[in-house]
Amino acid sequence: MQNKFYIFFFFIFTNLVYGKCDLGSENLNKFYDSNFSLTTDFTQSFIKNDRDPIKGNILLQRPDNLKITLESPLNSEILINKDHIFQTNYDLDQTVRYDRDQMINQIPAAIMLLSSDQLCKFFKFESCIDGKCLFVNNNSQLELVFSDEILKSLTFYSPNFDESKINFENLSMMQKINDSAFSYNQQVTDLLIFNKND
Repeated sequence: MQNKFYIFFFFIFTNLVYGKCDLGSENLNKFYDSNFSLTTDFTQSFIKNDRDPIKGNILLQRPDNLKITLESPLNSEILINKDHIFQTNYDLDQTVRYDRDQMINQIPAAIMLLSSDQLCKFFKFESCIDGKCLFVNNNSQLELVFSDEILKSLTFYSPNFDESKINFENLSMMQKINDSAFSYNQQVTDLLIFNKND
């Protein structure tokens, strides 16, 4: 499937930073708790590019489950659960299913599933001042902005990706999300399945 999911535009870094994880902020420690959950609407804008903003919704239930629904014109969804990754393009009426272990490192949005210890393997904590928390890795930067313990925005820069900012609205944290939200139950014409041996 040619559809690309730009939300969270991250990649899994190959230069890992090991050591004791100190996120330096209670907000960050809560946000990257291994059992953290959230539901939120988002708008992603591209800072140095005139591309149209991307809008959608995110459901996250660590450690295993992530669902991102992108509104028109992308009209697509990515669903990650304990066993599989599903990428659905509603306009094409098509879903591609991958084994999670086979593809998780190639799905940019999977960084949302990381716990604080895992995050520290990919980024170095730089600072957290007045609710703005910065992480760096080589030429990449990740900034999270909190207000009253609520994540308001996330900005990411890397030479490999357009600099973009994601604003969150209607964000709700630490509420149990029913497991059925992460079960694939779409009816599409084409369901393509790629297994480990494919």
